[in-house]
Amino acid sequence: MTTPEDIDGQLADLIASETPISEPPAEPPAEEEEGPELKPYYLIAPSRFEELNLSLTDMLLSRQCPESKKRLDSSSKKTTDSQRIKEIAKCCAKKEGFIVAEMPLQEIVFKSLLSQGNKQVSLEQLHYLVTDKWYSPVNPRSISPKGLQQVLDNDAHYGFSQILVEEEG
Repeated sequence: MTTPEDIDGQLADLIASETPISEPPAEPPAEEEEGPELKPYYLIAPSRFEELNLSLTDMLLSRQCPESKKRLDSSSKKTTDSQRIKEIAKCCAKKEGFIVAEMPLQEIVFKSLLSQGNKQVSLEQLHYLVTDKWYSPVNPRSISPKGLQQVLDNDAHYGFSQILVEEEG
């Protein structure tokens, strides 16, 4: 039979034979101060259309209203994509039905960027447009900002391009 003294002795031997506990690891080095936070903004990039082997001109023509097409076609000069975008923002985007809640998410983003004259728009603002402004009970939008960012970054049709912009203040 093992006595309490035997157990104490065995325990003492076991403790003595154990590898000594090493010093706790040093605290990880303090992270270097990061620069300002960068926020994702998006726009339609003509170069992205070239990469995708698609025509930005065709995409713009299919979204132009008849009045703006007529106005641009009456010019003796060849119309550029930049002129088409300005015309869409100035005329077509202001018409009822240019954007409707039933449109696919990427189409809403594309037309929203066109309505802004293809100026860069923050992911936050695009998320608001998709989930709040163009939400309808028939076509609810339930996507996180990160989910929307993934959709835009993986686009292979609309020419979306991300630009990181330094956050102010």
